[in-house]
Amino acid sequence: SRDGAPQEIKSFVEYAQSGQAIEQVNSVLTGFSEQVESTLFSEDSGNYRPWQFRRGTTKSLFFNATLIDLANNWAEAAKLRSGFSVSNSVVSVPHFFFEIEGRYDDFSEYHRLYDLTKSPKNAIIVTSNDELATPSTNREEILKLAFVLNSDGSINHDILKESSLYQYERYNDETERFIIDKIAELINDKTLLVKDDVDKKFSLEILSICLSLSESIIRQIDNFDYPHAIPKLVMFCDVDQPITERNAIVLAFLNVIGFDIVVYSPSGQTNLSSYVNQSRFTSTRLETVDYELSYRDLQKPFKAKSGGIFSKLFG
Repeated sequence: SRDGAPQEIKSFVEYAQSGQAIEQVNSVLTGFSEQVESTLFSEDSGNYRPWQFRRGTTKSLFFNATLIDLANNWAEAAKLRSGFSVSNSVVSVPHFFFEIEGRYDDFSEYHRLYDLTKSPKNAIIVTSNDELATPSTNREEILKLAFVLNSDGSINHDILKESSLYQYERYNDETERFIIDKIAELINDKTLLVKDDVDKKFSLEILSICLSLSESIIRQIDNFDYPHAIPKLVMFCDVDQPITERNAIVLAFLNVIGFDIVVYSPSGQTNLSSYVNQSRFTSTRLETVDYELSYRDLQKPFKAKSGGIFSKLFG
């Protein structure tokens, strides 16, 4: 101070307790940088900063396509796919939801297709026997979830986070918000799941399942930067091992988020259409129905033959 007395330096806590505003001054470069970024990274520019839409959300855009489309676009970022758009921080993500029954006569071609879909580093590889979620069996706690369901179809975030069944608090706040809002979106989607009426009981079942997703799935959701690499789930159904209702609900949830999903069933026994409306996924049957081919067979090394549709595409 001017009189020579030492000036008291207050801590952040003391400022906050006294109600004094903590002032902030942005540099000229900060303002200039923000102006440049708003021009270079506008929603319709096609150029996006990492995590630019972290506070936004996704709009699932079902890519009803052929296997050729799948092969050509599987590794493409969302922003490079036909139909991609951004409006008011809502990112429309064109994604696949494929059921592939049977196999090619040429097993090496089938193996090549499977390897193509499982190769991205953000692909989750599972079988229909794997549990994609492990919901609580505590009926009392599940029934308490009824209080988080608002009359307008939304979910009360604060009340949900107080539930003993809630396990996502260690993730970023925006990831939590995104997951909770997507659960509400699934509950309110009247055409995705095969159910005459999504009543309160079924809504609680959906909620309890989506609150207990496997760690690998949650991490892919947390790492989903919407215009860029699309997270994927590849499921293989062995003979007489159809998809359970619980796993089908998880697939439906991932579909709402915008995951690429492929379900393989050489025997044609996925049972997916019993739980998910057939108009919401692409189903194709290959040349041969095989009741012997197992997931284990696809883990064995094989020698690719020349020729074939995927050989021509990928060499």
